[in-house]
Amino acid sequence: MTINDFFNLNPVQARRLIWGTVQKYLQQEKYCTALNTKSYGSLLYEYANEEKGLSIKWSKKHKVPMVRVREGTSPSHEQVYHLVNCVTHLDTKAVFLLMYSSGLKGEGIINLTIKDYKDAKQFRETLREEFTNQLANTQDSEEAKELRYVIQNLPAIIKVTFRIYPKRFTTTTSKGWYPAFISHDAEIMIDKYLEEYRTNANDEEPLFAGRLSNKKQGQIQLSKWLKFNIKKFYRLTGELKNTSPSLLRRSFYNRLIASNMKDIYREYIMGHALQVKSHYFDWDTQKKDVILQYLKCNFNRMSYDVTKEIINLKENGITKDEKIAELQKQIDYFRSEKFVTDLFNELSKTSTKFQEEPSKELDIKKIKKEDVNEFVRLRKLGYHMTYENSTYMIMEKEE
Repeated sequence: MTINDFFNLNPVQARRLIWGTVQKYLQQEKYCTALNTKSYGSLLYEYANEEKGLSIKWSKKHKVPMVRVREGTSPSHEQVYHLVNCVTHLDTKAVFLLMYSSGLKGEGIINLTIKDYKDAKQFRETLREEFTNQLANTQDSEEAKELRYVIQNLPAIIKVTFRIYPKRFTTTTSKGWYPAFISHDAEIMIDKYLEEYRTNANDEEPLFAGRLSNKKQGQIQLSKWLKFNIKKFYRLTGELKNTSPSLLRRSFYNRLIASNMKDIYREYIMGHALQVKSHYFDWDTQKKDVILQYLKCNFNRMSYDVTKEIINLKENGITKDEKIAELQKQIDYFRSEKFVTDLFNELSKTSTKFQEEPSKELDIKKIKKEDVNEFVRLRKLGYHMTYENSTYMIMEKEE
């Protein structure tokens, strides 16, 4: 069929032809191509038959989904940090970690200002002071233990209002707010981004400048960032082929569920049905429990909690400043390049392949993080990353 033959069809025939092509793309899961075929095919036909007044009428059954998300595509905790490692730009790393640890979607991220972030850190100090006063007045040992843990590990907390996230509130007169937590790792990355790129910015400017500061185009840009880096991650690891802009929010929600957070707390910090939750939830009396359960979910890269160990030692009356300093040195060592080198050397000594067949591939490999080609080569050979820091990765081959 030629283009003129297509123009000479009646609207029903033209619609049937276009929809047949669209369905072929849908079967191949090419959703953007399918949507464009439907839209531009209609426009082309109607433009050519404008003098005749012919147009194509579409019904609800002809709806094309923008993105199809498969079950099980939400990344695990480890995959989120591997994804962040694949990201090149500092602001993108900061955005991804903030989305993962807070559950905020694109609109909430784009509407944040630098003042919102500073207020979140100030609100943490206000809560810390309040919890410290509670600790001084409590006689319950279990309550005291929980308060100490919360005081030492308090995250920064954004007060999400109608201005930041309009869709989460029913009216423009909504005066309430709900908390969005910022993990320690996300806070470090945001601070680094602000220090390097936003030193002269005023408090009323968007937290993330550049293309994300345009509220109309920001969500589109954020979606492109996510999809681009997911594709890059897929090329490196073969994981997370299917995704959507809400990927990190879904991972956030999955982690809350996996950590057995109470339903009322989980739905509250997700921003679901806020008007209903206000009848059953009181932040002033339940905030300590909410924060405690959030901390147990652990949205930071490192799962080892030095603060908890120090608290236990203090309660048993064992430790002094020297013991605390010793524990801190251990944590610094585990995060250092020396630990990676020592680990590699130790594993190499115990590797039977290293001793018996030195000419073959070792079970253990140490590579620099920026050496993407070597990473891909080892992955194809069956190696998997078992440790990483800011400079190196340890790759180990499965038995």
